[in-house]
Amino acid sequence: MAFTTGPGQRRITCEINVTPLVDVILVLLIIFMVVTPMLHRGKEVELPQARQVEKERSTTHPLTVAVLPGDALFLDDRPVELSDLEEQLRREVARDPSRPILVKGDRSLDYEPVRQVLRAAQRAGASGVSLGVRELVEGSEGGAR
Repeated sequence: MAFTTGPGQRRITCEINVTPLVDVILVLLIIFMVVTPMLHRGKEVELPQARQVEKERSTTHPLTVAVLPGDALFLDDRPVELSDLEEQLRREVARDPSRPILVKGDRSLDYEPVRQVLRAAQRAGASGVSLGVRELVEGSEGGAR
């Protein structure tokens, strides 16, 4: 509300000032635009499908190991060699022993490269290792949630 004073007269005018509202909306939009790309964890992998999927129980973000075709490995978003993976996992586990490890293997891979990653995680002393899958939606062929 604004007060208007004239010659000897006081009058209240009702005007909505939308400028602060627009400023807040623009700031929120910018925040969401910056934060949204950060929500994606690890490399993009075409995950295999499963009928029974266990929902995430941990509140901490898992350490993601992506296994891509062509023997490419990524620890979160950093490329890593299989020979160095165990040592890097050991360092991460020493930093936070309760942090789970999520192994995302591409669906076109044989199981052996994923098994090697699981073995490296076990030797590194990881307390919890999960396999990333897509949930198979009933009633749709090949569709996933």
